[in-house]
Amino acid sequence: MRKDRKFPFFFIISIVFTLTIVFLSITLPRFLLEKNAAKDVMVISTVPENYYSASHMALARNTSKGLDAESKLKIIKGEWDSVRSECSIEEGFLTKSQAVKLAQNLLLLEYNKRKFDYDLRGNYKNWYKWDCKLYRFTDTTFNTYTAYLWEITFTKSDNSISHKISFTEDGTIIEIETTEINE
Repeated sequence: MRKDRKFPFFFIISIVFTLTIVFLSITLPRFLLEKNAAKDVMVISTVPENYYSASHMALARNTSKGLDAESKLKIIKGEWDSVRSECSIEEGFLTKSQAVKLAQNLLLLEYNKRKFDYDLRGNYKNWYKWDCKLYRFTDTTFNTYTAYLWEITFTKSDNSISHKISFTEDGTIIEIETTEINE
């Protein structure tokens, strides 16, 4: 008869234990979630700079498409508060070869207008090597408007003379500088 009394006792204990586990598995996660949610909601902190960067390449490219040439020049010349930084060639709207070709065409137009003294068209005695850099000018007010400036330096193959042209991607010349290298 004693066996009969132990069976209901263990059965009741196992049912109570099971119900306790089920109850805790339902209520404990809710309690912990509410506690952590309340903790996160009550804290105010600044967003890390790399979390939301309005000058990110995609956003900057979209907003910069809407700028007219005059606004881009204002960003580059510093009439708008802006920051200059060198960026990768892939960030620009032109490829490296397109930028070099545009620079050659701009210099040829200036040569034909007699505003530039050197003809960079290639012939045997007139070979030039070139070096490209792309700069990004981003406004510091909203960090969304960006203008790009190409700086291409053509150096004669014998290193006797170099020409540096700075221009925007729409072909607006900012500066042409010629340097004779005396060795």
